[in-house]
Amino acid sequence: GGAAPAADAGEQKRAFWRAARGAARGRLMDLAPDLEEPQRRLACLHESLWLEELGVTLELHNMRLVVDVLESVGEGLFALDAAEAGDEARESGALRGVRVLMTCREGRTHSGALQPGAGTGVLLVSAPPALAGARGPFTVEFRLHRFQQLALHRALDSLRVEGILRAGSPPDGTPPEPAAAGPRSAELARALPPSLNEDQRRAIVAALRAGDRHPLVIWGPPGTGKSTLAAFIVWHLVQQRPTGLHVLVAAPSNTAADVLCTKLAKLGLGREAMLRLNALGRNVGTVPEAIRDFCSYASGEDGRPSFSIPPLAQVRRFKVVVATCICSAHLSNALREAGVQDGWFSHVVVDEAGEATEPETLVPLALLRPVAGRAVLLGDHFQLGPLVVSPLAARVGRLNVSMMERLVHERFDAARATESELSRDALVECEDHGLFFLTESYRSHPAIMALYSGIFYAGKLEHRRRQQQFGLAAFFEAQGLDVPVLLHNVVGRERQDAGGKSLYNAEEVAVVQRYLMDLLRGDWLGLEAQDIGIITPYNRQVQALQRQIDCLGAAFAGVECGTVERFQGQERRVVMISAVRCSRTFGAAPVGPGRRPIGFVADPRRLNVAVSRAVAGLIVVGDLRTLARHSAQWLRLVQMGQEMGAVCGEPLGGPLRGDGEPARPEAEVPRSVPAEAAVVAWDALTGA
Repeated sequence: GGAAPAADAGEQKRAFWRAARGAARGRLMDLAPDLEEPQRRLACLHESLWLEELGVTLELHNMRLVVDVLESVGEGLFALDAAEAGDEARESGALRGVRVLMTCREGRTHSGALQPGAGTGVLLVSAPPALAGARGPFTVEFRLHRFQQLALHRALDSLRVEGILRAGSPPDGTPPEPAAAGPRSAELARALPPSLNEDQRRAIVAALRAGDRHPLVIWGPPGTGKSTLAAFIVWHLVQQRPTGLHVLVAAPSNTAADVLCTKLAKLGLGREAMLRLNALGRNVGTVPEAIRDFCSYASGEDGRPSFSIPPLAQVRRFKVVVATCICSAHLSNALREAGVQDGWFSHVVVDEAGEATEPETLVPLALLRPVAGRAVLLGDHFQLGPLVVSPLAARVGRLNVSMMERLVHERFDAARATESELSRDALVECEDHGLFFLTESYRSHPAIMALYSGIFYAGKLEHRRRQQQFGLAAFFEAQGLDVPVLLHNVVGRERQDAGGKSLYNAEEVAVVQRYLMDLLRGDWLGLEAQDIGIITPYNRQVQALQRQIDCLGAAFAGVECGTVERFQGQERRVVMISAVRCSRTFGAAPVGPGRRPIGFVADPRRLNVAVSRAVAGLIVVGDLRTLARHSAQWLRLVQMGQEMGAVCGEPLGGPLRGDGEPARPEAEVPRSVPAEAAVVAWDALTGA
């Protein structure tokens, strides 16, 4: 009896999106035919943002929860089971920038805000202290915060932005001026620390050069020191230009912005020179202790400290302002209220730019001063990308493609006009087009780096040795391996709690536990618990693993377990990955039409991040055959593991092949074709 209503609801949903697509297409077709490309792109991005807002609103409406308890964790923070919210919603970005409404048994509704720190199996919500005395059950609803949407639309409407988009792609294939030319550039290069590699030196020199209307792009794969480079560029600018310099340092997430602020504080920037600007709804307790002195505070309604936005005149006195891309919109709003159109920043540096949508990146870029302003984008679009809920928003305006990714493709295509592949010559030529590719990776053991370099970067990364990459040979030799890479094949069962939205795999939990106990047994490897990170895509699996770790005792308490988002930008001496998805299910929703067999585990960017967190040892636990069947990148990972002799566990059984790839027929020795027959056949075709 439930099938018909479900089918009706599905048809209603499809009809809704057909109407939305038609309306968006109609508005775009009404644009003047002679509209220039930057203006047309802005119109497409506006439409994409409206479609995304619709998609997020519907997604949030479906996430209504009823929970018995909201656990208070101190400082006005409450924990909500992340698995209840659903992994697909988290992965798609539906939970970014939302308000949380929690209604208790008495009918009183408390409003809160989601806090940074996703990927730990819980959602942190900041709410008034009165919530601690409320009685459950609680009805939890999520509402989109319109500040973010308004910030994105206003950025697209900024007069500065059209010029930035126009400058982003040189007309007629004309590249920007050479990245490092002239005596001034040579002088800068000689003054840089000798420990910098050549890729880093050339990128820094280009970033320090006087303002260029073309945004500079620095593409930094894992372990190439991209964020460290960003902090050094900002520090060098402050030292280089004691007057007339104002730098806005932005990133898509609070975590990335906090990391940059921490690095700059270590370089000696004081409270008088740097401001860490925070969203008004952020809880003070989520800010790292080391950078709290750089923040601006006010007294909240409940007497606890909260964040504030200083007056515009005060903000302009700081040399460096650090904020998330969206939070920088507070500065644009302040300018608008003061009747000022143009920003004042001489430089805008956006780190992790590959994670931001193009409108999100344009929010801080709109604050560049109109003359001689310099924009620098750093990131890696092969790692986590923009979080977009609506597939229609991705199609209409390519909202799922970051500004950095778009510029990388445009500039790389221009540079390799005479090159057919990703060669070293093509990479060097990219630099004259404002694109720098960092190739020297310092993070991982060479065998681990070979995996992500070969799968994701066409084998172009160059290994650089660090002592931390070695020292775990004894453990892997005890497993019969010559390299610190282990791929353990286990065909477990996907499980899903009744009414739950997340998956877990008990068999994989057991395998991970065994390896964890071996790694921390005594001090034979010199490992501590905090040296180990466990990455899994599903919040329910995070919880299952964490419970098992808690049962092992105090010696294991420092082991961190979380989703890919939790580990972005981090590294661990040992990384264990539990993939969860497999060919067998138990109590889980079956795979049906339109469902991905292994879900977002097939996303190559998520696999790249997971594998590349490992410094000295990598252990992957999963149903390797199923993963390889449904993902080209997983297939290559398992194949490379086989070539290394690093696959163990249950037998894989037979050669691997991708989804839909037919089985290879048995080899057949070809017969010789008589020359006379070949001549006759060719003559018949050519009419000779």
